This record gives sequence, structure tokens and C-alpha cells, in this order.
Amino acid sequence: MKIVIFVLNLAALATLVLSFNSNGILLRRLYGDIDAEESIVKCNENAMDYINDCVPSDKNSFSKDNIDNLCTKIHSEECQIFLSNPMVSLDGCEDLPYIKNKNVSLVFFKLISSNTKLHCTKDENEEYCPMSNFNLFKGSNPQDFDIFNTIPKDDVFNKTMPNICKSNKCYQATYDYFSYIKNYTEVETDKLIGFKGNKNFTTDLHNFSSKVIKYLKAENCTIKAEASKRKYETIMKMKYENDESGAFSNKMNYCLFFLIILFISVFFLNSN
Repeated sequence: MKIVIFVLNLAALATLVLSFNSNGILLRRLYGDIDAEESIVKCNENAMDYINDCVPSDKNSFSKDNIDNLCTKIHSEECQIFLSNPMVSLDGCEDLPYIKNKNVSLVFFKLISSNTKLHCTKDENEEYCPMSNFNLFKGSNPQDFDIFNTIPKDDVFNKTMPNICKSNKCYQATYDYFSYIKNYTEVETDKLIGFKGNKNFTTDLHNFSSKVIKYLKAENCTIKAEASKRKYETIMKMKYENDESGAFSNKMNYCLFFLIILFISVFFLNSN
């Protein structure tokens, strides 16, 4: 995946800096007339800081014990800016021709952002959607993510998809995500080659996305999602009406109280 290429290149560049710090000629051959040593170190340090803070790289990132903290962190303004446009946040990286010209990071960070958004989506009952069952995020670091990720087995798929259909919010979030993945892999399959050149995983991911979308479009699923949407809208409408009724009742009680106080005051004034 692209982040793997990005991180591995940054790591390789940083290694070059440490190994060949006294040999600026080598680095300048690789990266032209720029001050390669300083730019590489600065870019690598900033990138790793943001990746550690904003990219869920642990295999248990989306576990029940971790997901609340993860979603809060990912939704922070700093992480959202980084994930939407990493080059804005990564000081020094704009000076590196490889990153600037080939735009290595941008699309993959959008994939990470979309993936995290999906996992952080809650249903109408404020429960996380059942996407964690798919376990499409595995590995303690970006290299492992590319090496060890596998497509969910049929039994997991068959267990998870009906539950997604029961919630319109989960349905819509899942549909949007896998549509994005499917369209992306159709256009840029050759660029989704990560640490081990995992073309098979890219093809399998495309096929799995098509399978998810086909299931979601089936009438049996869309009927349940629409029913969930109508139920939720009805509940929200009743809640709004109750809130409005309660607010009106409070206003009437206040007015009645005011009139009683006014009547008592007038009564005592007339008595005197």
C-alpha cells in the first residue's frame, strides 16, 4: 500500500543519512542539488510523529478497548488536516523530489482516513458498526499491514453483512467506503503495490469490495436499511416534538406562576 512505500522510503532515507552523513556526494547524486541530509532528516522526523499519532498501526487499534480513544484522536483537528493533506503538515518533505513529484502519500492517507471513519461510525443506538469483524486492519506497523492483511472468510462475511443492513448509518458508511475502495483499485491497481509487491491482495480487495457492494444493493438488505432509517427518523421526530411540547409546557407554567404572583400582589395592595 502507498503508506508502506512512503514510510519505507522515509526510513530508508533516514538510514542513508545516518550511514552516509559524511558523504554528501552520494545523497546529492540521489536527490540533486538540494541539501539532502537536512531535508531527509526533517521530513522523516515529522512524518513519523504524525504517523505515530494519526495512523492506527497496531493490530488491536480497533478493538473494543481501544476504539474510543482512537476515534477521539483521529478526529482531532491536527490529525484531520494531516490525513486530508499530509504535505501541509510535513515540513521539509516538499524539498524531496521523490515525494513531491510522485505524490506518494496523499491517496493512501485518504484511504487510511476513510477506513478509520468507517470503523468510527456508530449506528442509531450509538453502538459501533460491526466492521471490526472484517479485520481489514492487521499488523503492528505499516509493513505488517501490507504483508499480513487477508480478505475476510465467507463465514465472517455472512455473519457480519446482515448486521450492517440492520442500520442505515452502518449501511451508508460501508457502501461509501467500499465504493471508494473499488473505484480506486480499478484505476490505480498498479500503484497499490506495497512492501512485498502484493498484487494478489489488491486484486482480492477489489473483488471483496465488489462482493460487499453487491450484497448491500440486494433488495433484502436495502429494505432493512430503509426500515432502520424510517424508524430512526420517527424516533427523532417524536423526540423533537416531545422536547418542543416540554418547552411549551415550561413556558406556560412560568406564565401561570407569574400571573399568580401578580394576582397575589394586586390582592395585598388593594387590601392595604
